[in-house]
Amino acid sequence: MTVLLSDKFGILKVMIVTYIIRVIILLLFPIFVVNFITLCIAVAITGWGFAVNLALFPVLTAEYFGTKNLGVNYGLIFTAFGVGAISPTIGSWIYDSTGNYSYVFISAGFLFGI
Repeated sequence: MTVLLSDKFGILKVMIVTYIIRVIILLLFPIFVVNFITLCIAVAITGWGFAVNLALFPVLTAEYFGTKNLGVNYGLIFTAFGVGAISPTIGSWIYDSTGNYSYVFISAGFLFGI
């Protein structure tokens, strides 16, 4: 689905719209997620964001850097997921010091927007 949308509208447009929606969901998470249905919607949007990243990053890498060294370049770009793996630890530190998950999601939204 993401590749179909990127073929129709362009890779960057799909990624930018997805990232904007994800930032909004993360920033509004404490207000938006008040029951199981809204939690499922937020999780689905987050999952959509991961699908966009995993499906379109290789295409975007090949488009901007060429296919000659795609493996090396995509490997460097994919390292961001490894770096992002420390975020649950940071989130747990924020929760431990504040006792509230709202600050975790709001800080994640700001960092994701940056």
